[in-house]
Amino acid sequence: MGEERRAGILIVDDNSENLTVLSSLLSKEYDVSVAKSGERALEILQSGRLFDLILLDIIMPEMDGFKLCSLIKADERFKDIPIIFISALTEIESKVKGFQMGGVDYITKPFQKEEVLARVKTHLTIRELTSELIEKNKRLEETNKKLMELERLRENLTNMIIHDMRSPLTAIMSMFELLKMELEGKTEPQVMHYIGSGINSAKSLIEMINSLLDISRLEEGKMPLEISRNRIGEIVDDAMKSLEPL
Repeated sequence: MGEERRAGILIVDDNSENLTVLSSLLSKEYDVSVAKSGERALEILQSGRLFDLILLDIIMPEMDGFKLCSLIKADERFKDIPIIFISALTEIESKVKGFQMGGVDYITKPFQKEEVLARVKTHLTIRELTSELIEKNKRLEETNKKLMELERLRENLTNMIIHDMRSPLTAIMSMFELLKMELEGKTEPQVMHYIGSGINSAKSLIEMINSLLDISRLEEGKMPLEISRNRIGEIVDDAMKSLEPL
């Protein structure tokens, strides 16, 4: 098995001393890249390297941190990378603006080692858990699609079998009715009773098949429901008759 990929961090600051301090602090645990300007940061991002976190200074010449943040968040490839602003600014307005631009946290200068490490680790953990959740959701969606397709195939097969059963049952019922017409008054009552029971049983099975097909059409939205008044007593009587032995 290959080595586990270390989290990638991009540090953007026009101050070389700040870059050295942060890089030295974080490079022991993470893959660190540095950029001294917003333009250089964009070049590094577009080079294809993977980054899990960006530490971004606010006050920089030409392109400040807020502008760079807006460009990163506008790019589909990079918009989900969490950004922690680093600045000596302590005004509430600056912090609020940073959060509004899409930043997830602030680290103030001068740097405190424990604070930097704690905030970086926290947001990397959040990103990792978020990525895992997104991946699991994708797998669940794929599994759900496969299950829905299997269910559709099952329903189609069931409908086909039920539909194919109706034709031979109709033929059997027709044969019983022909027998009844042919033997009416020519055979024993017991035989006619059996023939009548056969006809009734065939009719019941055909009605059951038709009901199953109707239910399938209802589930597919191909048959609208029609609400009407019915006599519950008659429905119960019909149900009881269908349960009587032949």
